[in-house]
Amino acid sequence: MAMTDRPPPANTGFVFDDEPLESILYDDPGAGSGPTPAGRFASAEPFVSAILQAFERGEVDEGLHGMAELLARGDPVNASNLIRFAVLIGSFIPNVPCPIVRDRGVPYEALLDHLFAAGLACDEDTLVERPGTLLYRYFEGCGRYADAARVVGTLLERAKVKNNRSDEAVLTNNLGYDHLLARDWEHAEVCFARAITLFADDHSAFERVNARLNHLLARYERAGGDPPGRFERKLNRFQAALGKDWRRRKALIPLARIAERRGKLDMAIRYARQAVEASQGIPTRHLHDDQEYLERLEKMKKGCP
Repeated sequence: MAMTDRPPPANTGFVFDDEPLESILYDDPGAGSGPTPAGRFASAEPFVSAILQAFERGEVDEGLHGMAELLARGDPVNASNLIRFAVLIGSFIPNVPCPIVRDRGVPYEALLDHLFAAGLACDEDTLVERPGTLLYRYFEGCGRYADAARVVGTLLERAKVKNNRSDEAVLTNNLGYDHLLARDWEHAEVCFARAITLFADDHSAFERVNARLNHLLARYERAGGDPPGRFERKLNRFQAALGKDWRRRKALIPLARIAERRGKLDMAIRYARQAVEASQGIPTRHLHDDQEYLERLEKMKKGCP
């Protein structure tokens, strides 16, 4: 669907209708049955309809490209339709750390940045949080950790202003994780320490365990080299405490690396294989990285006498 090939709505000059002023100016249906010809969002309605119909037909690429063209045109689109767009885009960007995002030739960054900015401008919670989350996950998937941290930071400051302690805890932890991915161990450690406190206040025991593991990893990376035995014991406790949660891979991979440095390849392979098994079915680049590490260990093992 080439949006530029579609003729714009006919402009007949003045439009007469008897809808309330709020409906005309703000696209608020009021007592009427929907957007009016004189509404400020009326020019976008044919395009929005075509985009939604494309998705209903299963023509995903057509819908995504149409969405990009509409937003690039600059026609005002109401918040409810922008939220619909965010939901649709969310089908293609998994909400996991470092997601694998299929390239569809669509400028995801521009789309999500537009939606995120619109949400911030109108202070609409769903229109801020949904595209904002997708945007920083997209950046993580691209390896753009500083950009991801910037978006998480914006969401975090907003959560603080709104005194939303639960969101503040999650976002503080996620900001720390982006710093961790960027190898900024010091800032990561500070964020995780704060997240541990926030999760305790929020009575989120399981998430607090995850934050404590993250904090341990940041300290481990800052220390460098072979850590003292107590760090290894803590990693074992955390991977056990996380049970079947796929995030236990964050403890298993360091354990594998410790075993590798000690020349215990069988143990390293066992840990690495458990990490790969933990992430099976999760569309994250971490799984790919762990699989590559496991393959390297197995090749090393074969090369040993």
